[in-house]
Amino acid sequence: MDFELSRENRMILDSVKHWTARECQEEAIREWDEAGGPPENIQKKFIELGFTGLCIPEAYEGEGPDNLASVLVTETLASHYPALARAYGAITFFGGAVFSKLGDETQKNQMLPAFARGQRSAAVFVQGADRSNEAENHSLPMISGHDRNFVSGNGRCVGSASAKALLVFPAFPANSKESEIRIYCTEINRAGLHITAEDTLGYKGNTGARVSFQDMEVRSEDILSNIEQNPMDCLSGVLYLELGAEALGIARGSLEYATNYAKQRIQFGRPIIRFPAIRDMVVQNECDIQAAAMLLYRAAASADRGRPWCGDAARAYYAACRIARKTALDGLQILGGYGYTMEFAAQRYVRDALSLYNTGAESERLKAQLSAQMGI
Repeated sequence: MDFELSRENRMILDSVKHWTARECQEEAIREWDEAGGPPENIQKKFIELGFTGLCIPEAYEGEGPDNLASVLVTETLASHYPALARAYGAITFFGGAVFSKLGDETQKNQMLPAFARGQRSAAVFVQGADRSNEAENHSLPMISGHDRNFVSGNGRCVGSASAKALLVFPAFPANSKESEIRIYCTEINRAGLHITAEDTLGYKGNTGARVSFQDMEVRSEDILSNIEQNPMDCLSGVLYLELGAEALGIARGSLEYATNYAKQRIQFGRPIIRFPAIRDMVVQNECDIQAAAMLLYRAAASADRGRPWCGDAARAYYAACRIARKTALDGLQILGGYGYTMEFAAQRYVRDALSLYNTGAESERLKAQLSAQMGI
């Protein structure tokens, strides 16, 4: 498959690179990280660039669907500051892409223009609170009731948990089959829904949150049902595209940071980048990043062309998270003792890369999905 970027995609990518180089300098990012996340004014500045409608069809005030361009934007942001990339993804992927693919016509007309303008965002339920080797349904919210339906369960979400956000989550009727899983959406402030922000080492301000459903009522209009394929696979595919792009950006950013340091650090009369052990480490990581990128770009391009893409998205997410972790830890090794100090970005890339695993990068569901694709 040809991944040659269109003229429009190149213009978008150049614009984002120019913006991040100007607005996301290392000193500012360090201050944002210490303060607990990206400030509202910097998020507003990026929204004003007009890239929040890339996953949304033109009929709903969007500019797409162009999942590949959205992946490139997310990746570029994450290479500088992953928490800002997550804020963008909460609008573009978790909002625009999910409702474009799963919403009915009423839901699209109501929600997509707001996502396209960057006025609303969303969070997506990613896993149950307690993972096990049992059936995946045991970690998903359950629906009970007859005339009125109520959902109960606990878990985590990624994306925005602000007052203007929506929560998208899968749920299934008690004692039913996995094929009966449905995707629901609800306002964050609905009675019976409790969301508690988490504080982790990485992704300050955008780590995700704990979700608790305590007999929260759901109605027929809450169901996202405009989908011909498995709705859970589709929701997971969108999630994997966004999180895979974040992981790829972290990998690229950490590799570039460590490589630049190794070119400047002189030992025994030469830059340490010339030492075989460090050179080979950098080369291997670059090759692995490019391999993960091809998986991710193919999945995004297939989604744009109406071809099967969810399987590639799952593989790309898995591969990108692994290389993000490896590249970040290798970068820490290249910087040595300096890498552990807050003045250097290497420690932040490690914290962010490891925080990605809270999104389910090694969950039983993902492993089962990947093994099923191999016929295992």
